Amino acid sequence: MAYAYSAKKDYKKSLALAYQGARYKWDGIGLFYQLIGNNLDATGEPKKAIEVYKAGLKHAPQMGLLHYNMAVTYKGMDKPEDARKSLKNSLALSPGHASSHLLLALIFFQTGYRTPALFAATRFLTLEPKSERAAVALRIAQEVMGGGATQGKNPNEISIFMNLNTKKDEGDFDAIETVLGLSKALGMTEKNKGKTEAQLLVEQYDTVLAVVGEQTERKKQSAFVFKYYVPYFMELKQRGFVEPFVHYTHQRVLAGSGQWVEENSGRVMQFLSWSKNYKWPEEAK
Repeated sequence: MAYAYSAKKDYKKSLALAYQGARYKWDGIGLFYQLIGNNLDATGEPKKAIEVYKAGLKHAPQMGLLHYNMAVTYKGMDKPEDARKSLKNSLALSPGHASSHLLLALIFFQTGYRTPALFAATRFLTLEPKSERAAVALRIAQEVMGGGATQGKNPNEISIFMNLNTKKDEGDFDAIETVLGLSKALGMTEKNKGKTEAQLLVEQYDTVLAVVGEQTERKKQSAFVFKYYVPYFMELKQRGFVEPFVHYTHQRVLAGSGQWVEENSGRVMQFLSWSKNYKWPEEAK
């Protein structure tokens, strides 16, 4: 009943019932704290909502949705760092929670963490490649994979904009940012003129992930992205899944990818089965 009132935006009645429910100890008590926090946020009391989410985590420490909803509230309060921290906690508990990957990708992208945004966005796309929300993740992925490269008037006239002052608190991605631009530019040259957009994108992802692997071997990094997302993508490449990964995640926008997925359903199912059963780190915050 409390959820029904909240859906009708009758937050006063919803809160009254939810507060009553939160007084009793049971396995689903976290749901009441989540609802109270959501209602408070919806009625313009985000600080109280944060307090409620934190209180709920004391009763339900394994409930990733409390971390996720806290991140939503932090984002609304223009506190991206706190939102990122909450989303990392959410994903450590619930690796398959697509909304957490998407929101993290969006926050990364909006705050200048381009390569981390790419990893979060494409991980989301492995979970929801064709949903309406996939359009947001695809825009992020396409923008980052563009690498700042633009085609000039002449065939081999290509300019690349590179940001040499990238933020480092989420990891050092300078080498990867450079390769993104160079690999995109290479795809624009006359040498690759006869290749399809899909072929070029598969080659670019393969090149970028190879550089990520080399960088990881040379320098161990403790940031979340390197401990959480990078091992997933390294294993993906090692198992030869780059091609099915690209076609499956980009089938909304990449010409011929939908047909490729149908014609190569065996490889796609192998990739998806591996992805579903991948062992994500439980502590990578």
